[in-house]
This record gives sequence, C-alpha cells and structure tokens, in this order.
Amino acid sequence: MGVFVCRCDSTRPNPVELDEVARTAAALPDVVHVETVDYACRADGLATIRAAIGEQDLDRVIVAGCSPRVKEPAIQGALRQAGLNPFLLEMANIREHAAWAHVGHPRQATAKACNLVRMAAARARLLEPLQRREAPLGDAALVVGGGVAGMTAALALAAMGHPVHLVERGPRLGGRALHPDTSAGVRTAADHALGLARRLADEPAVTVHLGAELTRSEGFAGNFVSSVRGPDGEVATVEHGAIVLATGAREGRPALYGLGTQAGVVTQSEAARLLADDDPGLAAADRIAMVLCAGAGDESTACCSRASCAQAIGNAVRLKEERPEREVVVWRDAARPFAVDRDLLARARELGVVFDDYAPGAAPRVALKGGPVLEARPSAEGDCPVVPADLLVLTTPTVPSEGTEALAALLGVPLDDDGFFRLSDRDLSPDANLRPVEFAREGIYLCGAAGYPTSLPEAVTQAYAAAGRAAALLARRVRTAAATVSEVDQDQCVACLTCVRVCPFGVPVIDPEVRKASIEPAICKGCGICVSQCPVKAIELHHSTDAQILAVEEALFTEVS
Repeated sequence: MGVFVCRCDSTRPNPVELDEVARTAAALPDVVHVETVDYACRADGLATIRAAIGEQDLDRVIVAGCSPRVKEPAIQGALRQAGLNPFLLEMANIREHAAWAHVGHPRQATAKACNLVRMAAARARLLEPLQRREAPLGDAALVVGGGVAGMTAALALAAMGHPVHLVERGPRLGGRALHPDTSAGVRTAADHALGLARRLADEPAVTVHLGAELTRSEGFAGNFVSSVRGPDGEVATVEHGAIVLATGAREGRPALYGLGTQAGVVTQSEAARLLADDDPGLAAADRIAMVLCAGAGDESTACCSRASCAQAIGNAVRLKEERPEREVVVWRDAARPFAVDRDLLARARELGVVFDDYAPGAAPRVALKGGPVLEARPSAEGDCPVVPADLLVLTTPTVPSEGTEALAALLGVPLDDDGFFRLSDRDLSPDANLRPVEFAREGIYLCGAAGYPTSLPEAVTQAYAAAGRAAALLARRVRTAAATVSEVDQDQCVACLTCVRVCPFGVPVIDPEVRKASIEPAICKGCGICVSQCPVKAIELHHSTDAQILAVEEALFTEVS
C-alpha cells in the first residue's frame, strides 16, 4: 500500500504535524511507500501518485488530505490512468476532521490524524476491485394521461426525437380541459386541449392508446416493459425508458347538501355545462346560491381545487349576464384565500352578485323543502336572513383521478394523505424543491394535477419540466450503474420481506422462481438501509462490507486501549 500525505493549502496554519502522520503511516503493516505532496488533487500531485503506483507496484492507495466528497473522483481518475481499479482508494480526511476541528490544539489534532490514517489503512487492506455495469437505454417514453399535461409532455418528448406511447383511460384526449369553462379569457382551456389533440394526430412519433390502461410495468429506469390493455381487451407490450404520470384529477362529489340525490343541487362544472347547453331549467331559476369550498372542512376531501373560485365567479357572471334580474348569492369561508382575477371579481360585483362570508367552521346549512326549492343560511348566529334558492351550486374539492391508487401500487410510487401522487415517501425530503417532477424511483416523472390541483399554466410548465428530465435520461443511450450497491446472499435469505418494506426506492423484490430476495444493481442507490435491517445478515453493501467496517473500529480501539 502507498500513503500520500497532503499538505492541503500549506499557507494556512495547520495544527497537524504532517511528519508525525507520515512516520505513523510508514510503520503500518503492508505500507511500502509514504510520500508528502503539496496538493494530491492537482496535476503535480496526481502525477506523483500515478508514478508511485507504477514504480512501487502499489495495489492500494491511501490519501491523507481533505474531504473525499469533493476530491475523490479526481484521485480515482489517477488510479484508473495508472492501471489500478479506482475503488482501491481510501481517503483519510485529516483536514476537516482533525486540522480544522482542533485549531490551536496541535497534539490532539496530530493524534486524531494518525488515528484516521490507521483506520484508513485497516479498511484499505480489505478493499476489493469493483466494476461499474453498463446497460443500453431505450429511447421511448410512456405517458399516462391524455389531458393537457400529458399531451404537452408527449409532444415535447416527440419534438426531442423520442417515440412516445400516450395512454388515456377515456374515449378521447383532453381530460377536464374539455369541460365548459366560464372563467377563462380569450383562449379557453378547451381550445388549448383541442389544439394539442390536433397536433398529436399529425405527430408520427406519438402512438395514442384511447380507452386503455396500464396493467403491468416491470424493469427500471431506461429499461421498462409495460403492458397496455385496450378497450377490446387486447394487450400491447411497450418497451420504454421513462414514464411520465399525468393522470390529472377530478371534481369531488362529497355527500353534502343533497348533492347527487337532490335535483336542485349541482357542482360548478355541472353548472358550467348547463350554461353551455342553454338548459331551460337553469334559465328558469330566479334565485341561485353558491357555496365555495363545500366539503373542504372534511378531512377526507380537504384538497382545494385551486381554480374553483375563478370558475364559480365566472359562472355567477354568466348567470347575471343572461338574466340581470336574477339573484345570485355567493358564500365563502372568510378564512380561506379568494383566488380570483380582480377584473372578474369587479365584473361580478358590478352585475350585482352578492358576496357573503361565513365564519370558519360555520358552513351554511341547507334545508331541502321537497322539489327544487331550497333554503340556505349560514349556521353562525347573526342577522343574516334565510335565503331561499331555486338552485344550489357547490364548489367542491378536487380529488385524484380514478385508478390513481392502483397505478401507484403498480409502479411502486407513493401517495400523499389526499391520495395524490407524492414524489417521495420521506416526510422531510428535499425532492419537491430540488427535483420537483421526479419520483424517488428513478425514471418516473410527474406533472399536472396528478400531484396536486394545478392551474392550466402550472400543468403546462410541469409537463415541459417532466419531458425535459425524461429526455435527459433517455439521451444517455447507455446507463452506467453504481458499483457500490447491495447484493443478497440468497443462501442466507429467508424471504422475510424486510428489505422490500424498508427500501425507499422499491429496489428489492422477491424472485418468484427461487423465493429469495433479489436486488437489481442497475437501480440500487447504495444507501445500505436494507443491509442494516436484514435480520439474518444476508445482504452486503459493496465497498462498505461488515468486515471493512469492523476493521476500521478495531484499528481505532486497539490503538486507544
């Protein structure tokens, strides 16, 4: 073994006696070469390491210097150029862990640095050469969901040269954007969705599967194999490298105010449809009441629909424009933000739409009088009179699309408390900020209302982001897997499922043929959680084996004792 002691910026006062560290290293078993260099990570230092490997026939290299997180890749490159496996390198961080931690205390700093070198040498003796595995990546993508987000992602991927399979459960593309929208400006969501659908029809790189659903998906990032069942029951097998989930959301229908059982109670989207169809019953309604955030206090349906306020006020404006003498009253929770365009709200007030706030937790009560006549009033005590209504329109929470739970189980991705897709199942995870469209399971991406209720611009932005991240993966063509991965000793495995349950990335599976756990090296992150939890010690993490860890501890405590 060769040990290289780095001065690491000799202009800064260093409490560590580097000569003492070098003498300690020279006295260690199996060490045949010790040298002090100014900067092990710079060209001169790397050249010195390469030369020593060749001249001294070194089979292990130890660098006593700074943090391996920053400098290890450069030094590994030097080992590779010298013909030595890069994983036969061990670094002792004597700068951060000794010099900087014990400024002004040279004796303690030097003693700690010597211990770190002893520990590094003990581990280095047991290092084994490792190889990174390469596998070709498929260049196709699978997009699940044919709404605005899904179509946008599919077209973006096709524009970057990737074949795309677009799977939509419904009979046509467009999703909720095709619903009548009274809150939009010059260009409605339906116009946008229909334009995307026309572009898809002319895009040869996109294969659209209507009335279809994903029934099976196996493999890993870059090498997925999925089954898509069509409306006639025929199953198509699709090979692809990435998955984009754009399954959207739907309008909730909570069991409140007689919704679904009383003819005079509808949701905002249903009211918009009645307006678009010039429904005679709606035209005859003289008094219309609206309740915003209906059911939002119910924990089972607590997710705000984001765009519902604008849709409600848009409906109110249309109702007053058609019949100015009609009474329209809108009740809203005073504690909730009112996400409405200011011009639209001003137009509603100008037309005579009445807005009443109710106290938090005191939602209006409705008394059904048999037939279409209702009486709605706030439950909070006050001088607000009872308001009779011919029609009650509810703004309900948004809920996940049908089949979201089954799709999450199929793909091994988590859901949040409201049932929407969640990027990570860790409570305190930076993924939502650092990787806002990427699941913890590599190769699967999220966009649109499948993650949470979004506006149309937000859905489009996320779709482009998801397509961009998926394209970045597919453009690699070849996937290089990490070498520091976990491996199962199937002779020891008892198939207890512990590793399957604890892995945050869903990597371990039970091989049905041998009924033992199996870990695919191409997707293992090398976190070691399964290793620490396996009750029979059947899993080992390459480059951090039990023997290597115990050798480090023995080197430290033998010296201390």
